[in-house]
Amino acid sequence: MKKILIFFAAGCLGALVNSIAVWLFGDLGITSSFGVSISSSLTPGWLYPRIVWGGLWGLLFLSLAWTSRKFIHRVYRWCASPMAGFNTSFV
Repeated sequence: MKKILIFFAAGCLGALVNSIAVWLFGDLGITSSFGVSISSSLTPGWLYPRIVWGGLWGLLFLSLAWTSRKFIHRVYRWCASPMAGFNTSFV
């Protein structure tokens, strides 16, 4: 149960960070400078569905992680290899 809650919370946290970044970029006019019209307001009604869906995506990631330990190893190597300058074609 603890692992399920951790993955759900991680998905919620990721969604919260993403939502704040989208709102901030829209508020600063960064998105409109690229021709994207995203206007959002940082309200609970706008945040709540995004955070819940983020938690559900976190649970989906947990289901993938439980089915294969090799999957976690590949994700780690894929994320770490560009930082270390390694070739990622093996993934």
